[in-house]
Amino acid sequence: MRAEKAWVWLSAGVLALGLNGMYQDGQLGWAHNLSYRAERFADQLTARGRQYVTMAEVLLGRTPEEFGRTEAALERVQTNAVCQRVAGAHRQMAMAQARERIIQAQVQRKLDMVQVRMDRARMVAMEKADRFRNCPEFSRVIVRVPKVNVDLSDLSEIQVPDIQVPDIPEMPQVRFSGSHDPI
Repeated sequence: MRAEKAWVWLSAGVLALGLNGMYQDGQLGWAHNLSYRAERFADQLTARGRQYVTMAEVLLGRTPEEFGRTEAALERVQTNAVCQRVAGAHRQMAMAQARERIIQAQVQRKLDMVQVRMDRARMVAMEKADRFRNCPEFSRVIVRVPKVNVDLSDLSEIQVPDIQVPDIPEMPQVRFSGSHDPI
């Protein structure tokens, strides 16, 4: 283990001596360029930092009284921003409620259309059944339909089927005279 460490340190020393020789001969111009660029960048950062410090002193003031006024102005700006965000949130909630009411109105309109179609079909069926009211051979049928409750909270779109009632053919009406005698 010690021998390996010794070889590492020996190779690091040889590398350092080689780089020093190259530097002394002027073969490492790129390293000079790199150091000059780093120095210029550090100078630019320093100048920019001084500008920011100067701007902060102008904005915030150098005395505690000036700083207090600046702090109050910043609080007013922040309060205004919060009020605008709250107003925007209220507008979004109102829009969502309006969309919900529109969807409910559309669902109600579709349900009303279904009810109208059902009523129309019931009327047609009653008119056709009324034709046979005076026919004693035709037995009357009464259909009772249970009431159905529909949950409208999760309906995004209702498909309304077309209802068609088939025509019942006319039956000839025969008058019965009361005598059972053959003709």
